[in-house]
Order: sequence, then C-alpha cells, then structure tokens
Amino acid sequence: MANRNLTANQITANNLQNAKFFELLYIRVRDTGSSTFEHTFISNAPYDITVDTSVPSMGIDDGNGNPLGVQTFTALGPFLQFGNVDESADFQINSVTVTLGGVRDGDLALFLDNQYLDQPIKLFRVWYTGDGAMIDNPVMIFDGRIDKPVISDDPDNGITIGCAASSQWVDYERRAGRHTNPSEQVFFFPGDTGFKFANIAIKDLKWGGS
Repeated sequence: MANRNLTANQITANNLQNAKFFELLYIRVRDTGSSTFEHTFISNAPYDITVDTSVPSMGIDDGNGNPLGVQTFTALGPFLQFGNVDESADFQINSVTVTLGGVRDGDLALFLDNQYLDQPIKLFRVWYTGDGAMIDNPVMIFDGRIDKPVISDDPDNGITIGCAASSQWVDYERRAGRHTNPSEQVFFFPGDTGFKFANIAIKDLKWGGS
C-alpha cells in the first residue's frame, strides 16, 4: 500500500525489523426483516485488539450515523485471510476477498440469516512496536460493499466462509438502480448535495437499451 495514509511513525515502523502489523476487519449486515444491524469485529492478530472505532481513520458507525466507540477485534490469527488489495490512480472497481476458516458458532449465520448485499466492509492495518505498543491509529486499506458470500464445505478441512467485496466505486458503475438526483443521493448519504446540479451538468442522457 502507498504511504500517503500512514503517519510518520508508521512509515518508520515499516522499515524496522522488530515492528509488526496486523489487519482488522469490520463487517456490517442488516438483520433480515428489521432495521437493526449486526456488527462483526475480527482480526488476523494472535491476540484481541481494542481500538476506538470513532477516530477519523476508521469512521465506523451503527448504520444511523452514530459512532460505535471503543470495540474489540477478536483474534482469529491465521484463520482469517485476505486477498490482495490493489491500489489504482484510476476510478475503477477494486476488490478483495475475505476468507475465514475454523468457523465459530454464529459465523455461518452472519451471511445465511442476514441481509448482506451492499453492506459495508472495511479493512484496516495496525502497527505495533517490538514492545507491543500500538503505533498511532489503524489505517484503512479497503472500504467497500459486500458482493456475495463465499461458503465451501470441504470434508477434509471443514467449512470455510468468506465474502467478496468491491470498493465504493462499484455503486457508480451500475447501469440501473441509481439516479442522479438530490433526493436519492441524500437517501444513501444524508447531507450530500453532490447531485444538486446534475440536471445542468449531465446533458447526454441515454434512455432504453445501451
């Protein structure tokens, strides 16, 4: 990942032999048939990591704009794995795949019993000194929406679950279901007036087939 989101201390830590880093994963899904959300906090670290999720570098809320505050990311160690997260200067859809082995009670229900499509998934990295002290706040390395769950049942290795996710730009690549008008924009992003002048700026509107 590029250094532009890292603090000076974190950049220095990247060059130290005794410094180490881990990833933190946040997933939010909606309870089926309700307006409440379930929040999952897990990490590939060998120990639980507690952080304040309301800091600007994380920006996690309860689904209604209210911060969740201090949360503990449960340690799963090597059972939690991620695909590569590639950066690009272009406005293109980047994606990541998350997999979870050694399934715990309730992990399957995360996707089977809840509404997961287009729900947020965030991946962070956190650095530690050789003495075990956290170096500044976690840094976001991926922010996207869940595309689909991935569940495999291997008789030899047990059940593995996960999900594929695309970056926030996926919302703007869809041909249908998104309109360039202020009322729909504020429905998804309250207070955002980015489409206020869309009727003036966008002249070449194609209707019907592509």
